[in-house]
Amino acid sequence: MSLNWQDEMSDADWARSIHGLPSEESMVLYPSARSLLESKILMHEDKSFIKWLDGDEIRSESYSQLHALGKQTANFLRSKGIKFSHRVMLNPRNDLETVAKQMGLWLEGVVALPTTGEKPQTIPDSFDPFPDEDFFELISQQSTDYELRQKAKLSDDMIIFFEQNDEAIALSHNNVLSSALSNSLHLEMSEEDVIVCPISMGESFGFIAGLVTATYAGAVFAPCEPEPKEMCKLAAETNAKWMLVNNSLLKILLENAREYRPLLPNGLQFLAPADGLSSEMVLNVLDNLGCQIITGYFSTECSSFATLIPIDLDDTEYKSLFSDSTALPIGGGLQTTEADIHDNNGSPVQDREFGELVIRGHTVMQRYVGNESGTDEAFKNGWLHTGREGYKITIDENNVKFFLRN
Repeated sequence: MSLNWQDEMSDADWARSIHGLPSEESMVLYPSARSLLESKILMHEDKSFIKWLDGDEIRSESYSQLHALGKQTANFLRSKGIKFSHRVMLNPRNDLETVAKQMGLWLEGVVALPTTGEKPQTIPDSFDPFPDEDFFELISQQSTDYELRQKAKLSDDMIIFFEQNDEAIALSHNNVLSSALSNSLHLEMSEEDVIVCPISMGESFGFIAGLVTATYAGAVFAPCEPEPKEMCKLAAETNAKWMLVNNSLLKILLENAREYRPLLPNGLQFLAPADGLSSEMVLNVLDNLGCQIITGYFSTECSSFATLIPIDLDDTEYKSLFSDSTALPIGGGLQTTEADIHDNNGSPVQDREFGELVIRGHTVMQRYVGNESGTDEAFKNGWLHTGREGYKITIDENNVKFFLRN
C-alpha cells in the first residue's frame, strides 16, 4: 500500500476533491440538510423565511411555521411507508407547497426526485406518495410532533435531478451544502437579504439551489411564477437584493424594459447561468434595466454555480469586464471548487489559450445514476469535464479568471 493516501484516489475521488482534500474531509458546517434546517430553526425561529405574492398581497411564513409544515409532511411520508433513503418523486411548484415538501424530505432523510415536463421522470425503486389533491388539506390531520430517526451523512444522496438528455444526476448532502456555502459566501448574503426565485419548475434545479442557499445564509427566499410583472412586483415589495433568472427571462424583461425597469428595486442584481448569455446582452441589461448580471458557470453536475464574477464592481469596471464580445467572463472558482482549462490530452493550457473548462471540488456530483461509463468519462483525469470551450487569465496563484467562448 502506498504511504501517500492520495495515490489511492480514483479519478472520481479527485474530481470531488479540492486541492487534494477529499469531499469526506470537507469542513461544511452541517452534516446533512436536516442538520442545516434544525440549526436555522434554533437561530431564527420567528424570522420570516419565505415570502410570496398572493394576489396583490405579500404573504410570509417564518422558519418555525415552515418547520411545522415540514414535520407534518414527514409524518405523512411515514404514514405512506416512506423510509430513510427512499427515493420520492417531487412535483415542484413555485410556492409554499414545494418548500414544505422539501423540508419534510430533509427531515426524513429521503432522496428527492424533482419531476419535470408533462410526463414525470422515473427511476427504479422510486415512490410517488404525493397525489394531485390539495397538499395542505392532505397533511392537515398530521401531527406537528415529530420523532427524529436516522440521520443522513454528508456522503448520502440528497437529491437526483434529471437533465434534458434524460441523464439522472445524483447529488449528496455534501454537494448541495458545499455549493450553498460557496454561493452565500461569494454573494456576501446576509440574513436581511431577499432572493427572488422565478425559475420555471421545468428547471427545478434552480429552485432547489436557491432554496438551500437562502437557508444556509438565513436569508429570505421569495419564490414566484416566471411571469415578469409578478417577478418585478415581488422584488419591489420585498426590496430584494438578488433575482435568480435565466436567458429566457432576461430576454422578456429586455423586450419590455420601459415597463419593467421602474418596478425593479435599486441595487437589485440578477444571478444568471452563463448558458445563452453574451457580453452584448449583459451590457444591454445594465443599460436598459439598470441591473448587473452576476454570472458564472452553473450546472447540475456542479450542484449550482462553480464560478461567479465579483459582486462589488462599479458600472465602469463591470462594463470593462464585458468589453470583449467574443468571450463571456464567468469569474473564478468558488470556495469549494477549482477550475482550469485543459487541452485534449488533459493538460493545462497557457493563459488566453482556448481549451475545455474543467471543474473539481466538493460540489461535483456523485455520479450519473445507472450510467457508470458516462460517469467515468465525465471524471476522466480527475476533473469534471464540462464540454465548454474557454480560456483563463492568471492574476496571481490565488486569483485566476475564466472566460467562455461566446
